[in-house]
Amino acid sequence: MKVVLAALNARYSHSSLALRYLQRYCEGQFPNLETVEFNINQNPRTILGEIARRKPDVVGFSCYIWNIEIILPLVRSLRKVCPGVTIILGGPEVSFDAEYWLTAHLSIDFIIAGEGEEALRRFLEEYERCGGEFTQEALASVPGLVYRDGEGRVVQNPSQPLDLASIPPIYHGDLRDLQDKIVYFETTRGCPFKCAYCLSSVMGRVRVFPLARTKGELAALAAAGVQQVRFVDRTFNYDPRRAYELLEFMISLDTSTRFQVEVSGDILTEPILELLTTAPENRFQFEIGVQSTNPATLQAVSRRADLQRLAEAVRFLKEKTTVIVLLDLIAGLPEEGFWRLGSPSILSTASSPTAST
Repeated sequence: MKVVLAALNARYSHSSLALRYLQRYCEGQFPNLETVEFNINQNPRTILGEIARRKPDVVGFSCYIWNIEIILPLVRSLRKVCPGVTIILGGPEVSFDAEYWLTAHLSIDFIIAGEGEEALRRFLEEYERCGGEFTQEALASVPGLVYRDGEGRVVQNPSQPLDLASIPPIYHGDLRDLQDKIVYFETTRGCPFKCAYCLSSVMGRVRVFPLARTKGELAALAAAGVQQVRFVDRTFNYDPRRAYELLEFMISLDTSTRFQVEVSGDILTEPILELLTTAPENRFQFEIGVQSTNPATLQAVSRRADLQRLAEAVRFLKEKTTVIVLLDLIAGLPEEGFWRLGSPSILSTASSPTAST
């Protein structure tokens, strides 16, 4: 059984976190599993040819907002070039409305909704056992799998959140292929907050990767000369003691690697702020999700924020540390519109931090 897992990254300098998880979780049991990474600026015909020449039995695509419009026609073409291939999609862009994707796009055979490590391994076990001729019982046994039943109706199996300690480390050994790359990294899954506009709010409680494993992987990436490590933790500092320990560890590393983390600015503690005054230049980049400075908007989207405390923390970072600060705002939230342009902001005195949307 030949399995090809493909990612279309946003640019050449990026790398796929999802593929590394899936490969490490399945390796050993499925030695003929190969991962391939492309980027959305490549010719789709080239991508199609690279996948087809591998003569896969199963092809999986990792789907995000930046690549779904390329993946869909690619899937249709792949169906014509390799008519017997089984095509499975996963990732956040297809996980939250899986019935729509299977109904609207008949070239897709299956979708894995939610975490993919255990689901993909179980799916491949059943594929191998059934020779690709799935029974309904076999399909029903795969957590998070979305499929069409014998009458064409879309069925979605419940997901089973993993114990993150069961996932093998993905950054170890020879990491030369990641040198000068932007690498995505996570120390937690889930989010403690319930902001109405965000899909992370439905991911369940926060689960953590073991701290020793996390430090080991960060050290390996730093030693490999990775350009930037971007944490995908929804709120890196939700647990201030854990955040302090990891920040202290990253400060201690002898490296030129920059670490970018998403933090909630109003819950940055005084010990963390003081610790950051010891960080070397270019060591940290903080992405702070302000989203809105309108209290009515924050209330409408169920987001808690102490804007005064947020402004104080941003001002401290800008004036007392070398941390690069990015402030995220979201356009188009409830209670906001063009009529609010020019309204005074509590952040206007925070030393003009860089803002992004």
